Amino acid sequence: MLPRALAIAAATVLFLAALEPAAAFDSVDDERVWALEGVAVIDVRTGDVLPDRTIVVRRGIIRSIAPTSTANVPDEAIVVEQRGAYVVPGLWDMHVHIRGGSRLEGANERWLAQYLGFGVTAVRDAGGDLPDAVLRWKAAIESGEIPGPRIFTSLQKIDGPDGAWGGSIPVAASEDIAPALEELAVGGADFIKIYDGSISPRVFLEVLAEAERRGLRTAAHIPLSVPFEDAVDAGLDSVEHAFHLVKAAHPRDRAESRRFERDGIPLEFEPFFVAVAELGAKADDAQARRIFRKMAARGTALTPTLYIRTVWNGIRDYDTYQDDPRLADVPTEILATFEPGLDVLANRTAAERASDERLEAMSLHLTRLAAEEGVTILAGSDTGVSNPFAYPGDSLHHELEALVDAGLSPLQALQAATIEAATWLGKADELGTIEEGKAADLLVLGGNPLVDIRNTRAIVAVVQQGVYFDSGELAALRRGRPRE
Repeated sequence: MLPRALAIAAATVLFLAALEPAAAFDSVDDERVWALEGVAVIDVRTGDVLPDRTIVVRRGIIRSIAPTSTANVPDEAIVVEQRGAYVVPGLWDMHVHIRGGSRLEGANERWLAQYLGFGVTAVRDAGGDLPDAVLRWKAAIESGEIPGPRIFTSLQKIDGPDGAWGGSIPVAASEDIAPALEELAVGGADFIKIYDGSISPRVFLEVLAEAERRGLRTAAHIPLSVPFEDAVDAGLDSVEHAFHLVKAAHPRDRAESRRFERDGIPLEFEPFFVAVAELGAKADDAQARRIFRKMAARGTALTPTLYIRTVWNGIRDYDTYQDDPRLADVPTEILATFEPGLDVLANRTAAERASDERLEAMSLHLTRLAAEEGVTILAGSDTGVSNPFAYPGDSLHHELEALVDAGLSPLQALQAATIEAATWLGKADELGTIEEGKAADLLVLGGNPLVDIRNTRAIVAVVQQGVYFDSGELAALRRGRPRE
């Protein structure tokens, strides 16, 4: 996908240069009124394109949207003319990880800036081991102290007694559930992330039920020992990673779940995914569609994270991707965390690679079926420390392409990274669409993404909380450097 993306970027260089204005507004508290003039506004709810509009912004809020010929722009307003450009809401990456321990705090902060450089104005942090730093960065970004995307976070994961990731909250028995949920809710978590490292099937379902009772949103890896339908019935709000859908599609999922509970689940990376792929070999479309209709009725979303599996399946040896220019912008400390995963992926057997490729194909197929049955799709990249060759912001654009490759329309892919994301987090009244009274989180593009989803890369400018970032500032942010 990288060569295609570079071609799109190269084709729009002259267009972007022609549209480049001077940056004039650089504070979330800026009292000055400014206007983005002559743009085509894309309504991500309907797919309508409203031509030649002027958007007036003050103190980070969209004050008006009107045809340019009739727009009421205050005399004192700073006007930025962007005729020929398209404007969509800022993008959301709904599956990232901010983690790595205290020694990687500085590197994670630089990485956060990179999301904004690629037009990602909000992220959903799906659990890590830096909860205090994440809350500090969340506040600093909202106040405009540092550049980065709005952060919505689970803080830490909930897992069993032997958590697979550092910082996880261990929940071994029923009596551990309420204190864990209380700790996260009081601590400022926007949702609850449940991981499948060592949590028991019974406790997993009890966590979901208790979170549902408390009105807490949940996202999870569904353990192989838990029937997929039971997780949906218990109130799960988001299934993370499309490979878990093979259980929804298995006609004997309940019996297979009992087998995994009895015999154990493979803990190592490749044996785990070989086991998942074996389940996928028995997938039945009719069974899958039945479960997906239940997910749609219940409101259980899917965050497929398709692109990262494509990247990993492309690894044949240690040299794969070593000439990728994006590596130059990865902080050295984070780059070192790619090595263990690269070791595993580069040393797969031919049979393991073939198994992973079959699972990738099945994940694409089941994502398409889920979308056809009305399941809410959320766009997420799985970018984070220890996940090799996933990059802040850039990988989200690849994920949008992967969703279209799976069978979604460009509009559906765009919705997965805008209005559906905001709605899932209960923020649709403030974010996710371009409307009067909503936050001015905007992506200004040199091409129409409804015609070609790759046009989300043709970035002219990014606006977040009313703060305007021009192409020069975006280039610096993509390298993890704050604006001067």
